[in-house]
Amino acid sequence: MTAKRVVLTGAAGDIGSQVVPLLLNDPEISHVCGIDIAPFQALPHPRFTPIREDIRDPEVHKHFQETDCLMHLAFVVKNIHDDAKTRETNLAGTENLLRACEVHSVKKIVFASSAAVYGSRPENPVRMREETPVRPDPHHVYSVCKVAVENRLQQFREANPDVILCILRPTLVVGPGFKNTYVSLLRKRYLFSVRGYDPMMQAISVREMAHVLYLTVKKDISGVFNIGPTDAVPLSEVCRLLRVRRIPLPKALFSACIRFLYRCRLSSIPPESLTRFLYPVTVDSSLFQNSFDWSPVPTTMRSLEQIRRGSPDPSRSMANGVLDA
Repeated sequence: MTAKRVVLTGAAGDIGSQVVPLLLNDPEISHVCGIDIAPFQALPHPRFTPIREDIRDPEVHKHFQETDCLMHLAFVVKNIHDDAKTRETNLAGTENLLRACEVHSVKKIVFASSAAVYGSRPENPVRMREETPVRPDPHHVYSVCKVAVENRLQQFREANPDVILCILRPTLVVGPGFKNTYVSLLRKRYLFSVRGYDPMMQAISVREMAHVLYLTVKKDISGVFNIGPTDAVPLSEVCRLLRVRRIPLPKALFSACIRFLYRCRLSSIPPESLTRFLYPVTVDSSLFQNSFDWSPVPTTMRSLEQIRRGSPDPSRSMANGVLDA
């Protein structure tokens, strides 16, 4: 059953701004309330209400009246050199949203987690499945927060068993204009890497990820689902195809460099991200494919090519989108 009224946090972000037109193009969805602390670029629409508020603000509760589905995308993704603030924003914000869901009896929650919850480790299987234990890299605040929010959502559902809870764990999401750390690295003419390591990469286009999120609104299915393409590509091949010069450094030197640059605030890559340059995190998304009748469209390389082209992926055309026409 399609949720009639959707509250979407992070609606002005890279992914949320792509989800909004998909929801509004569906006549079965009566209203979308977009909440974000950032300004909205969307054009006015009679079924869309943009709200500029912090998800930690108790005032957001009033926007949950008669809401069927919360789609929670708001998250501090980029490193801000303040782990305590990042944790407080992500965890306290989620807690505030759950209080609103409880008060207003919201029956469906969709959360965009991350494949980073599995951790980058040498013993990782070729493809992570949903039953693979989550082991976020110690002190990597982004993945630690994602696990903490997943756990809190599971606790909420245990206390409210009639709630449909859908947790998605996507691989790297990329798209034109993206400013996340790893996409920014691949836009440069060169990329420092660790000598002797060539981790496999998976990437999904932002429009494909938006389509995935839209599908979760259309079907009432609870569970944890990996999201990724069917292929994976070694970092060396990614660099070759994107014409990025790869400069391998000894592991100790590479580690010292990212520590120094981060400490001087010349880089947003924290030292604990070192493992991301060593070991792969690739996923098997067949559970979501079978449950939601989804066929991932662009391959990893086709998604990554958008970084250079700066053009959208045509696989999921949004030419008729009501907000980006």
